[in-house]
Order: sequence, then C-alpha cells, then structure tokens
Amino acid sequence: MPFQRDKQAATSGGFKRDKQATPEGEVGWLTPVDDAMRIAADSMTRGYADKLGGEEAQQHTARSRERTSDWVETPIDIAAAVAASPYRVGSMGVGALAGAAEGAASAYGHQEGWVPGWDVLKGAGEGAAFGAGGAKLGEWAGRGWNRMFGETPPVPAPTGEPKLSRVGSAVHSASQVPLTTTVPIDLALAHFGVPPIVSGTAKTARLVRPLFKPQLPPAARPLEPAAAAAARDALARMMIGYGRSP
Repeated sequence: MPFQRDKQAATSGGFKRDKQATPEGEVGWLTPVDDAMRIAADSMTRGYADKLGGEEAQQHTARSRERTSDWVETPIDIAAAVAASPYRVGSMGVGALAGAAEGAASAYGHQEGWVPGWDVLKGAGEGAAFGAGGAKLGEWAGRGWNRMFGETPPVPAPTGEPKLSRVGSAVHSASQVPLTTTVPIDLALAHFGVPPIVSGTAKTARLVRPLFKPQLPPAARPLEPAAAAAARDALARMMIGYGRSP
C-alpha cells in the first residue's frame, strides 16, 4: 500500500493523531523537540534520509508530522528547505528551474519504492510554478519596499561614440572593395564555373550601404535595487520550500 501522510483521517497503514496509536513510551516532554528535529531533517534531506532508513523511519517521521500542528510544521519545513538550498534565485527562469528540480527530488524522496512515479512529474510542475511565482512576487515586493524606504540607484549614462552594428560594418567593408580587386577574382573563379559573386556582392553592398548608419549606444538600464534581488531570492526559495514539503 502506498505510504500516506494524511492528517485528516488515518488509513489502514497510517497513524491516528492520539496516544493510542503511538507506541508506549514515545510520548513525553521531549517528544515535540524530537518531532521538530525529525521534520527538519526530513525536509532538509528531501525525504531521502527516511527513504534509505526504510519504512519504519518513514512511519516514525509520519507520526511526528501528525502530532505537530500545521502552524508549527510548515515554518519548520520552509526554514529547513531554505537552509538546505545552496543556490541563489536571480530571475523567474532560475526560480522555475530550481523549483522543478526541488519538487521532483522531494516527490521522489517521499514516494514509496525506488521506481519513479507520476508524482515526480507533478512535483516538478508544482515546484516550477512555486519557484517562478515566488521570484516574481519577491521582485515586486522588493521594488515596492525600495520605492517607500530605499534610494533609487543612479542610471548609468551611455558612453562612447556612435558605432555601426556588426552587420553594418560588414556591409560597409564589402562596399569599399574596388572593381580592380573583385573583377580579377571573379575571372579566376569563372574557370571553375563560379558566377561573379564577388563583384555582385560588392555592388549589392554599395546599394544597401545607406541603410546602415552609425548609432549611439543603447540607453543604459536602471540598476536593480538590492531590495528587489534579495526579496526575489528569499521569497522564491521560501515558496519552493513550501511547495515541496510533504
């Protein structure tokens, strides 16, 4: 039977949230501490510590979760997940990738057996949504905080002289090749059946050259407030931790 962690009702393999379903001697004044430690360890290891320990270890953690209120369990899960996530979320894309990896890893670590099931794909999808959404919400929150209490970073002024793009530079260079150079090359290539592509390229470049003019460097983008980067990273990892908790 699949390993379940249902807090609303006990199944034939689960445990009710009362002392009758708990082995004698397990409940004591240190039990809440032990429960918190087991929940944190389970979240930090994505479930693999108990998975390697076997069904008994998984059931022990399940009892700890069932005895612990959601108001206590959820913050422990989030804090442990953030502490055990050694990466930084710098954009929505990174948040989605990190969330997908975390969600899939946690789903696989908490499923029964070692053959991946559909829960792994579901966990990856949910994790990607939590990661990307958390990153965007954090960015908005950080920018809002900066508007109210922070300072606007200076906008770097564009520097440099007007320049041609790479394509424009190539067109201008081709247009300046004289006929005294292109014609002899084409005559030599004609012996191999090659049409006068060199002269034709130079002539075409001279015709389209007016379309390519030197441009000023693009306007510099405003620097991102430090509050936005910090809030995006923190909220994305918190949402990922919430999404992958059992």
